[in-house]
Amino acid sequence: MAVTPQVLYADLPDASQTHITFQDSTWAKTHGLTRSLPSPGEVRALFPGLGLHSFQKVAKFEELDLVVKFGDRVHVSEAICLRTVKRLFSSQVPVPEVYGWRVEGHHVYLYMQLIRGPTLLERWPTMDYQDKQSVCSHLHFILQALRSIKQDPSREFIGQFLGGPSKDRILEFKPSPEPAWTSVASFHNWLSWLWRRHAPEPNEIADPWRQLLDDNSPVVLTHGDLHRSNIIVSATSPVQVVAIIDWEQSGWYPDYWEYCKTVYTVGDWEEWFSAGWISSILTPQPSAEEAFEFYRGAIGR
Repeated sequence: MAVTPQVLYADLPDASQTHITFQDSTWAKTHGLTRSLPSPGEVRALFPGLGLHSFQKVAKFEELDLVVKFGDRVHVSEAICLRTVKRLFSSQVPVPEVYGWRVEGHHVYLYMQLIRGPTLLERWPTMDYQDKQSVCSHLHFILQALRSIKQDPSREFIGQFLGGPSKDRILEFKPSPEPAWTSVASFHNWLSWLWRRHAPEPNEIADPWRQLLDDNSPVVLTHGDLHRSNIIVSATSPVQVVAIIDWEQSGWYPDYWEYCKTVYTVGDWEEWFSAGWISSILTPQPSAEEAFEFYRGAIGR
């Protein structure tokens, strides 16, 4: 019988640490005695004139096969999510290896494996039908594996990977409970309240979209930004998925959220959507999508 992968928060790295290099990482094994990870100062030196509010930047150290994602909007939660996925699935769910992190004030520096290759967005126009089918089949397999991960039963919630306010761009900076929603129903009730909250009597306003959201939806690990620019593929045919990158918005969300967010990243005239490729990767949920689109528009996203 297959073992269901599960996240146990007691086994995760300590997110409160400001300086971590994972000694079991490829970096430590290869460079541990000869080269430290570049300091935050060395990283910032690649961006002359960079101000205090960097938001998010990516520094590449090509000769070291290293990339550093840093800034005000970068969070340790992303690194721990990536490390967890890598640990649970190895190459089955291809993601960059995390080497460590540094925290200086409000800036977080995530040190990761540099993944080389074109994005699916870049390759898509020149791919033939067979390659498109192969890549989408592979992505379906990857997403099924990712969504099989179970939350720690001692701490179930909806929100970013480690808990706390959601980093999903649709929901970020909106008034929300702390540290996270504790049930699917509470999350759906919040979405319903969010667009009505400025009315004098919000509870008097009917919300026909609320009934379209299933409170029994499973909560699954979600990437949250499956834009084709975040999918690295091989440069030659047959085209293979090399890695899924940019896990900034990842977390635990109802199972329809990944599909709705993926559709949100593409125009409905684009073949990626209109020819049904997204639907071959993730199962459409029309009712949830209708509610999602209304709430997204109503809250100004």
